Amino acid sequence: MDLALDKDLNIVLDGTNDLKTVDKQDELEQSIGIAVYQYMEDGIGNLDREDTRKRLTRKARRVARDNRFIDMTVDISSKWDEDKPNTLVFQIAYGSDELSEMEINV
Repeated sequence: MDLALDKDLNIVLDGTNDLKTVDKQDELEQSIGIAVYQYMEDGIGNLDREDTRKRLTRKARRVARDNRFIDMTVDISSKWDEDKPNTLVFQIAYGSDELSEMEINV
């Protein structure tokens, strides 16, 4: 048995203004929801699309910088794909004026 939480993770009161509880299937589903939310918060920091895009782009730039690829790359940018939900398109510009695109589903 656990305390019932609403979608914003606030404690829920029952009809008698007492703490509402959940058990069995509801408790499991609530636990899964909390775990997924915490993973997103810990892994990304927040759920804002623009902030997520910027963070992942910085990560891609760090990977290029921290590895031998920095000599090959000039710039890395990204944009959300307008036709594919939750798909981030990374654009990698190389010193040879070559532009490459890579899609990642996030």
